[in-house]
Amino acid sequence: MDQPTSAGLPEPLPVRELRVRVGRRGLRTRVFVVVTTWLDALRSSAHDVADLSGQRWHGALDRRSIKAALGMDVLRCRTPEMVRKALWMYV
Repeated sequence: MDQPTSAGLPEPLPVRELRVRVGRRGLRTRVFVVVTTWLDALRSSAHDVADLSGQRWHGALDRRSIKAALGMDVLRCRTPEMVRKALWMYV
C-alpha cells in the first residue's frame, strides 16, 4: 500500500469484545461474541450489552417477517422516488 492510501485510512477504532454464554434451551449457539464501542464496563455490563444485542436481533427478525408478510421483502423500483411511493403504499 502506498503512503497516500495509507494516510487516507481512518484511525483504528477501539472496541470491546465480549463472550456471552446463552443458557436458554432450544438455541443452537451456546457462546457468541459481541463487539461494541461501549468501552466503559462500569456503565454497560456484559449482561446489559448481551441483552441489548439479543433485543436488536429479535427486532431485526420481526422486521424481516413483517416485510415478507406484506410482500415488501423485494422492492422492484429503480428510482428513490418510486421506492418512497411504494413504501407509502404499504403504510
